[in-house]
Amino acid sequence: MFAKQHRNPNPSSSFLWPFFDIMSRWDERFPLSLGQTRSSQAKGAQDGAYKVLLPVGEHLSATPNLTASATQQLQKEFRRGNRICAKIQNGAADWNHLFASSKFFERHFHFLQIDITAANDAIMSQWLLWCRRHLQGVAEKLEAVRTCQLHTRPWPVWVPFKDPDWHAAKTLFIALRIEPPKSAGGQTGARPVVDLREVLVNILEKLCAWPYATKHIGEFDLYIRHMSQPEVMSWLATVEQGLPVKRQLGGANETVNRM
Repeated sequence: MFAKQHRNPNPSSSFLWPFFDIMSRWDERFPLSLGQTRSSQAKGAQDGAYKVLLPVGEHLSATPNLTASATQQLQKEFRRGNRICAKIQNGAADWNHLFASSKFFERHFHFLQIDITAANDAIMSQWLLWCRRHLQGVAEKLEAVRTCQLHTRPWPVWVPFKDPDWHAAKTLFIALRIEPPKSAGGQTGARPVVDLREVLVNILEKLCAWPYATKHIGEFDLYIRHMSQPEVMSWLATVEQGLPVKRQLGGANETVNRM
């Protein structure tokens, strides 16, 4: 995203190379301040976290919303950008590689899909705001599951789609990568069991505590389920064609056990 917003028609004068070179070697244990303010003077600095200042005001920190999982993903993207820039310098790649869209859905095999629906746009606006606010930190909650080693990566935007039963519908994808357990000899063990029931119930309870829920009974809904990569690709193809998506309903237990 940074690269796209700062695309330079003259690569020889681009500052993207030093940017990725510096950021790929930066120690995330020390807060970072983006802007004119020195990080040592910024309010709310936290050890072991990125320090990001929002552009709407001085000393307004976005650090509380930058999770440990997001920090790891930023580090990976910085290193990937640095590798691509090095290839560009050596003539082994061009700028299109740096600006290419991420093959997010092709790289992951399991997803948690969260659908929210509403009877009209006004309700959707309020419902979406509540869900976005209370889904912050959901990656850490999922990765804290003790039954397996789970890594998550949320898709950064809510995807709108046509639902045959609702006026407005949006979905959020969270990619799941499951590390298989290893035996004492270092060999991969049996297929891991992923039990997300407790954390999903906790998420549902928070979302269903929406203050306007009683006022809008029957005018909004929420669905959470597991989707495999082929199912997600088929879903995306249907959305791209502008066709309504037929939802396959299933309970929370079915959602988890299918993994």
